[in-house]
Amino acid sequence: MRMKPVIAAAVAAVGVIAGMFAVPVAASAATCTAGKFCVWMDNDYLGPTKAIANTQVPSFDSTWKFSDGSFINDNISSFYNNTGHDIVVCADVNYKGAKGVIRAGMSYASIGEFNDTITSFTSAG
Repeated sequence: MRMKPVIAAAVAAVGVIAGMFAVPVAASAATCTAGKFCVWMDNDYLGPTKAIANTQVPSFDSTWKFSDGSFINDNISSFYNNTGHDIVVCADVNYKGAKGVIRAGMSYASIGEFNDTITSFTSAG
């Protein structure tokens, strides 16, 4: 059965409009490869991300950036510790300030009081 040209054009227009409002597929902790500490700028593993292989970062200085080029320091809102060891996140440089332990294998879609405050991290052991 052949569609009339007007109906075919209307169906095509609806498809284009629907595509304009499609919601992007959310990133997830599953995208973090083994051996990495992965951080996201937004809650729920959304927004720019960075997979970090280091076991210690004394300061997220200006050389540390998310996938879109924005600074990581004080901009982390979710993370996954896929390193195989516990990690201590710290609010200040050189592992100082408020601290929180992230157990190996744990992921947090929202990090509560540590939201947008992490400046350094180190292996807990």
